Amino acid sequence: MRALRFAVWASAVGVAMIHGAAFASVREERVAPLPTAPVHGQSTSIGRSGVSSCDRWRALAARLGETHAGHKLRHLLTTRLCVLTEDTSDEVWAWPWRFSDVRADLPPQHHGKFGAWDIRCDQAGQRRRCALSLETSMVLGGDPSRPIRIVSHVVIDAVAGRESVLWRVHVPRSAGGVAAEAGIAVDLGYRNFVESFDACGPRGCMAEAEPVIGAEVASALWQGRQITMRLIGAGGLEAETGMLPAQGFRAGLKELIRLRRHEARTLAER
Repeated sequence: MRALRFAVWASAVGVAMIHGAAFASVREERVAPLPTAPVHGQSTSIGRSGVSSCDRWRALAARLGETHAGHKLRHLLTTRLCVLTEDTSDEVWAWPWRFSDVRADLPPQHHGKFGAWDIRCDQAGQRRRCALSLETSMVLGGDPSRPIRIVSHVVIDAVAGRESVLWRVHVPRSAGGVAAEAGIAVDLGYRNFVESFDACGPRGCMAEAEPVIGAEVASALWQGRQITMRLIGAGGLEAETGMLPAQGFRAGLKELIRLRRHEARTLAER
């Protein structure tokens, strides 16, 4: 029933959710053993196909899209595995992963405001990429004098060949106990789950949900249900409740979908 509801929502807004089987293949690819860097002068072709191992891993990185896993693989390719080949990573939107300190910086170009949400954009090679974002706050230990800035955003990207909603949450290091083993407890109203952090730096940590979870979060907001979040720090410490409001999200997501389609048409015409 839940899958049917998601499918109806996806067709209504024009974003196809990624199916479990398709994403499972991506998850398997995430943990596949990486090739070792070739010795200088050594061929990188594999087997009888003559396909370059660099091409093989670039194809995998492309399937992973703008996810954290895709960013890490592209970084590994350009810095260790395929350093002598052409670098095309600037064609992929590296935000928000390009900062080693995992900052909360939003894209520089403000496109529009939709209730509590904003669309901000940036250039990635020949593409204009956009995110639907929200800045909110949580209060630590029940003390209103200790609010922490939380930044949440969604983007639409192709993962494993399917248009998918990626949902991310950034939490600053100023929140006590924020560490890689911590995460965000999410309450959708009908079920709860914990989203762990994918990357941490000196300034903050970022959690990125799997596409099927991102679609579920977007579906709840699309239907007008606000989402409750709690910060789970190292050792299980929790902050007070923070909210993702639904106000303006539907209009914002519609515009994000329109921008994504315009991006695809622009690329096709070049």
